[in-house]
Amino acid sequence: NLYAVVQGEKIFTLLPPTAAPFLHERCYPPAHFERDSATGALVAVPDGAESQNVPWVPMDVAKPDAERYPSFAKASAVEVRVKKGELLYLPAMWYHQVAQAGITIAVNYWHDMQFG
Repeated sequence: NLYAVVQGEKIFTLLPPTAAPFLHERCYPPAHFERDSATGALVAVPDGAESQNVPWVPMDVAKPDAERYPSFAKASAVEVRVKKGELLYLPAMWYHQVAQAGITIAVNYWHDMQFG
């Protein structure tokens, strides 16, 4: 996965595959966000019964809740800031959480690896 920032800054919290036992990954029904026409708020809308569950890490790995997820202390997270003109290579199977600072434009290229 290649991630290039054109304008602004993206903040990646990265965890190697060896952190998997401490991330409390579970399968959840897929959903997407839609804007509520009455309030303007974003609301999660389930994708439908025919959709397969997807693996998801239910915590904020950049600011983990130590009481709720005590084993996460055994994981080694790395924060990387990618700024305008920079490119990040994200290795296969690394867990990542992404945030941005201000208005940001970025381009992502994903290459699906074939394992096995």
